[in-house]
Amino acid sequence: MIVNPFYELVAIIISIIIVLYYSTSKKISSVQNKVFVLLNVANLLTALTDILTYYFVYTKTSLVACFICSDIYFVTHILVIPLLLLYIFFSARDWRSYSLVSKVLSSIPFAAMIALVIYNKFNPVLYTYNSDFIYSRGVAMPCLYFGIAFYVLYALVFLFKFKKEIPSIKRAIIMIALTCNVVSVYIQFISYETRIETFAISFSLLLMFLTIQDPHSEKDFETNLYNKNAFMSLMKQSVNSLSKHIIITIVIRDFVDFARESDNQINTMGAEIGHYLEGVSKSCEIFRYEKNVFIMHMMDASDSVIEAVIDEVKSRFKEPWQFSDINIVYKIGLCRLDIPTEIDNITRLSGILHNFSSWEADRTYANDKYASLGDFDLKLIDRSTKIKDAVMNAVETDSFELIFSPIYSMENKKNASAIVSYRFLDDEIGYVYAKEMIPILERQGVLNDVIKKINNKIINFYKNEFNSCDIKSIVLKVASPMTIQAGYLNELFDLMKENNIPSDYLCIEITEYIVSKSKNKLIELMETRSKEGFTFILSEYGSGYSNMSAIYDIPISGLTVDGNVVRAAFENKRARVALINTLQLARKLNLITALSGITDLKYFNMLQYFSCDYALGSYFMEDLDVNDFINLSKQDKEVTEND
Repeated sequence: MIVNPFYELVAIIISIIIVLYYSTSKKISSVQNKVFVLLNVANLLTALTDILTYYFVYTKTSLVACFICSDIYFVTHILVIPLLLLYIFFSARDWRSYSLVSKVLSSIPFAAMIALVIYNKFNPVLYTYNSDFIYSRGVAMPCLYFGIAFYVLYALVFLFKFKKEIPSIKRAIIMIALTCNVVSVYIQFISYETRIETFAISFSLLLMFLTIQDPHSEKDFETNLYNKNAFMSLMKQSVNSLSKHIIITIVIRDFVDFARESDNQINTMGAEIGHYLEGVSKSCEIFRYEKNVFIMHMMDASDSVIEAVIDEVKSRFKEPWQFSDINIVYKIGLCRLDIPTEIDNITRLSGILHNFSSWEADRTYANDKYASLGDFDLKLIDRSTKIKDAVMNAVETDSFELIFSPIYSMENKKNASAIVSYRFLDDEIGYVYAKEMIPILERQGVLNDVIKKINNKIINFYKNEFNSCDIKSIVLKVASPMTIQAGYLNELFDLMKENNIPSDYLCIEITEYIVSKSKNKLIELMETRSKEGFTFILSEYGSGYSNMSAIYDIPISGLTVDGNVVRAAFENKRARVALINTLQLARKLNLITALSGITDLKYFNMLQYFSCDYALGSYFMEDLDVNDFINLSKQDKEVTEND
């Protein structure tokens, strides 16, 4: 029998490259990475001993050497699939979270296969070599295949069980790896001299190395620090650890990056800050979590050491950062969290870090203290982490419903219209509203599909329920990502025409922010559609993006003053003067006006001092379903103080 060693040689080269990379590069020392390295070492030994075995057989040098190399070959070869199973498991869980019974049961096939290799020394039931160095399989060889099949099936179960915690691309690559190995086992079973198994394993590991174990996936190239992927990998291991892990998060609120070229290299402000943080303490690992977010990680450090590190960082950021001819002082936020003492859930940790990075500058605690777990609304954070799954489930089941927020007429003293939006009900987290779900829908690439469904619901509302309401029109506040897609508004208007719905049924509300960003894109569409009878309202006027040209450059029928401006007018005389003059200007331009943010009786009573047409806010009730809104619209009575 002539064996071609080509496949084993390729497998050895691939395994050596991967092992050398992990031994010399900057990688997080996670259990998953260690298992991946062990996989490559096991396959390297398998291929190497297979070549040595063939050499001893070919030269007929030593039967003892043949048996020794073959035993090592079988042990390391058997080890590969259980290690791949562990790799899958550690992608989603920690070994301590696996029950003792499950550990024992999953270890039995491996132990049985190793026992067969040992037993083969006394009774050749797996393989043997005769005096002429001819290899032959024993009667127990199928047992090894059954054992490998067990672990392949177990791996498939793990992939399905942890499908929400293992990214889809990772699951796909692992499935390809399993398929390659199963096919190669079958080929080598029917053609022993092919020796393709070790090559198939090395090819699968190389594919994993270049994709899900990407050499660059844990490194921030600008700073040469560990990145977010590396941090989350470490935290998955840490949340189930018995050791104390401390993370200090540094958020640079007004971060502006600069770059300069020196010695044919590009240096940046981010790299300068990262280099400084690396020198604060030898016991710290530094991560760049986001562009403006750095994390310092320590293990089992005393409170005095932690406080000293925090004080050093606070002190440094009070001073300017000098970069070429630029001097800049950054405002920072600091947050200390203990893992797993305070947080034993990786999803909650991710939610806290996201929440902290979005705090306003006045909550940064830059100069006096740092944030801790008690400063976070954990119920709100837990809710936000669950919304994604709930939203995608609502998309699949089309669980959205229209909701209405009444608009109060100052002239008629009753509800005259409503702003229409949408929501869905989740059994665990309750109602989820458009504002919460739009960013998720946009990231998942299904916002267009959902909006089309909502448009059809608006059309059906007109056909089935609108005549039951004592109102003349409704107002649709278009989501910002959709507003700048001119095609979307055209589709909506054309849909109304196709269904013979009058143009004055629906008024489009566009935020002042979007107008300030995309006025040139919108103005032509608005002018064309205004001639067809469709109307537009400018909302959130005065919200911080004010550009007076917006109220005379574009064809709007009215404007809604932002609620913050309205409430400021209650407390501040200057704000009151500004609001009065804004309303007077709008009236002279023949614009309908509405004041938002009317949340209680004191703001409602204030309306009599302002010349506006409409008012809206939670005082008039918000987010009513279809039936409640219809019932409310039929109530022909004034709103009084007692209401």
